[in-house]
Amino acid sequence: EVALARNARVAEDPWLPLRVAAAAARFSLPVAASTLGVLVERSPVPEGRWPAEALSDLLVLLGSGEGQVPVIEALDRSGLWERMLPEWSGVRDLPARDRAHVYTVDRHLVQTAVEASRLTTSVARADLLLLSALLHDLGKSREGDHSETGAEMVGPIVRRMGLAPADVDTLVRIVRHHLLLAVTATRRDPSDPATADSVLTALEQDATAFDVLATLTEADSLATGPTVWTPGRARAHSMLVDACRERVGSQPGAVEAPTVDATRPHGPPDVVVEMRPAGTGTTHELTLVVPGAGKSLAVTAEVLAAHRLEIVDGEIDLRPPGGVRAKMTVSTRFGDPVDPKVLRQDLRRAVDSGVAASLRAALARNASRMIGPPQARSSVLVNRRTDAEGILLEVRAEDRPGLFAKVIAAILGKGARIDWVVVRTRGAAVEDVFALSGPGAVLSTATEVESLLPRRDPATPGVGRADTL
Repeated sequence: EVALARNARVAEDPWLPLRVAAAAARFSLPVAASTLGVLVERSPVPEGRWPAEALSDLLVLLGSGEGQVPVIEALDRSGLWERMLPEWSGVRDLPARDRAHVYTVDRHLVQTAVEASRLTTSVARADLLLLSALLHDLGKSREGDHSETGAEMVGPIVRRMGLAPADVDTLVRIVRHHLLLAVTATRRDPSDPATADSVLTALEQDATAFDVLATLTEADSLATGPTVWTPGRARAHSMLVDACRERVGSQPGAVEAPTVDATRPHGPPDVVVEMRPAGTGTTHELTLVVPGAGKSLAVTAEVLAAHRLEIVDGEIDLRPPGGVRAKMTVSTRFGDPVDPKVLRQDLRRAVDSGVAASLRAALARNASRMIGPPQARSSVLVNRRTDAEGILLEVRAEDRPGLFAKVIAAILGKGARIDWVVVRTRGAAVEDVFALSGPGAVLSTATEVESLLPRRDPATPGVGRADTL
């Protein structure tokens, strides 16, 4: 079971139910009945804008596959789910109007999130995919066109959740047009360029909205019932998506080289560690300066993982003047963070003589707590760099303890030089971009990385090329 720690500050943290739910779903465990009771009685009702940690916990929950279903049901039965999402009361146990639906509206929304969790690595914005899966049919609680009504409802909801204005506009657009691809693919010629133009015009040429909608359509159809996502409809959808991708003006998820201005020590190279709280306490801003190159980055990643510091966002620069310079947002998720002095000491020892056996054992224990195979299929995308010679290698996978360190080791093992890294974690999915140069900046390096990623189906290939090398 997932239970509260004895020193949990229940009465001070209205977002604690989401953190409990994320833990339960991530590790496929039930929430203790006593914990639900304590949360109902003592946890305050959330008000105002969500902190970043709360949105992250919701995304972890939604990205946890089938494990989220009993957890959300437990929160809903106890009244905690409606505290987080008051609009849910309108769709609870609401019968579907279409015979093709096998679930009530609320259960369909959760099932769509389950299906979407398996597809998070196929989009540049896994967070928008999961949120649109959960919210796209909320409009069915009111009269009129549920797509238009839902678009009106979702804007205030995601603003409350803390999304940036541009992302709010994109999500509203997705909900308003969540039936667009399904209807267009069945009623018009999907191979006709005019059909693709009409889709992109309706989406106002929003490349991110199209990228998410293409995957949401599949998840929504799979969650509706067995008669919806037929082989014929899947082929028509694929043809339409391919036609639209050929005409879309820009690709979402572009990453630029970071400009990390981390403090460098005076005198001989040394390790610098600065950590300060960010948000409500489970996330921290971490600044690192570590002497060395790629190997130092590899041991740094292992030490962070051993201390259960999950990188939520990060920019890492290894270009001249040298060393590893990083600014990160890290999450402890559960428990208190490591003392920065201890972290600095462990990093110094690891750079000098390798990661200590005790830390490797801790990392192995953390990894063993992950239960079951990953929900989403891992993938590796390769593109040319625009800032220098070499390639950009983008890794999309479900986050696992030590995964970042394994990817770094695989890249270095192929003789590639890592110039910079941008890390983005959206719930339980990671989108890490590595800028590579040198003799190892080739497609075979991507293949090597892809082979060690956690996979749902080992026989399914995962390397894709965004450009011809």
